[in-house]
Amino acid sequence: MAASRGAKTSGQSYVSLAAPLSQAEYEETAVGARGATPRVRSAMDDAENYFAQWEAELEAGFNLLLYGFGSKRRLVNCMVARLSERGHCAVVNGYFPGLNLRDVLSSLEDALSIPDAPAPPGASPLERAAHRLYAHFSTEGSRPLYLILHNIDAPALKASKAMAVLSLLACSPGIHIIATFDHVNTPLLFSTTATATPPHACRAPRPRRKGDEYIPVPASRGFNWVYHCIATYDDYDVELSYARLSATALGALGQGGQPGVSEEGAMQILRSVPPMAARLLKLILSRQLEALPSDPGMHVAHRPAATAPAFAMDADLLQKLARDRFIAREEDRFNSLLGEFRDHGLVAVAESDPDGRAGRWAWVPLGKSAIERILAEMKSVEA
Repeated sequence: MAASRGAKTSGQSYVSLAAPLSQAEYEETAVGARGATPRVRSAMDDAENYFAQWEAELEAGFNLLLYGFGSKRRLVNCMVARLSERGHCAVVNGYFPGLNLRDVLSSLEDALSIPDAPAPPGASPLERAAHRLYAHFSTEGSRPLYLILHNIDAPALKASKAMAVLSLLACSPGIHIIATFDHVNTPLLFSTTATATPPHACRAPRPRRKGDEYIPVPASRGFNWVYHCIATYDDYDVELSYARLSATALGALGQGGQPGVSEEGAMQILRSVPPMAARLLKLILSRQLEALPSDPGMHVAHRPAATAPAFAMDADLLQKLARDRFIAREEDRFNSLLGEFRDHGLVAVAESDPDGRAGRWAWVPLGKSAIERILAEMKSVEA
């Protein structure tokens, strides 16, 4: 066994000692090193002249699909500044290897305070989130949502489930999509029907509660694409930077290399844990929901980090509550249950709180809306 191990003299390297550059520092350094080429500047200026036309096409019910040689990230982000004056803007970096569409929709729901809405029977958490967004932006009077998808041909976005969800969102009259792609075969993802299907008509405002009857959306789904060839000749620097991430760099995203867990993953874990573990999880979720401040900015998912968020729960107090409720009377049993949740990314633990106090602080890295929906599914679990 000793002979089969690789010879590793050190786990450190000089590159790990260098502080990473911010995006602004990198762009300043890169432009200063190679200079902004006249070709790129000219292509960017020419493309910006089409912004007014693109806005008119979005207002007419079309969605934009941009292609051409060169990165279109900076160009599209310049248009976001214009669109932000008209409605909500959400930028999705499809080239990020850890992208999860469910997390994107959860963040939108938390940031925009999307109310609950009926969903078709048997829908998955991802589909239910899409139907809530569809229902909210399909009513009259709501501000539009501009969804920017950098590299829609990325693996996380071109999957069949993701395409079904995106086509539903694209059919909402209040959701406009601007997407980019670089692979020559990307148009094959969209059938002729999906490419030409117009958005659905607006619905009159109505109460949207969990007990409301589900009103089926029209069967037609599609993107109503308008293709634009935009050759910027810009570098694919940010898009390719993620391809060079090492395992160590990815581990910095979360505790133990885990970036957290999705709502769907949490539900799967909940179905497989014993009753006492489910009771402990319900206790943590309930306490976290009570401790959340009124600031909507704190209602999003807080990923594992070295410092716990303000609403995190003291693990010693949590252990006392678990002992008083006969969930885990022994310390070893409590640590075993908490460690199992931690290994699955369902519970994050930090060694200090925002005030600098040492200890163990536990929280669930999910947003407020996701926690409320999980607790609704745990009604039968004893508190």
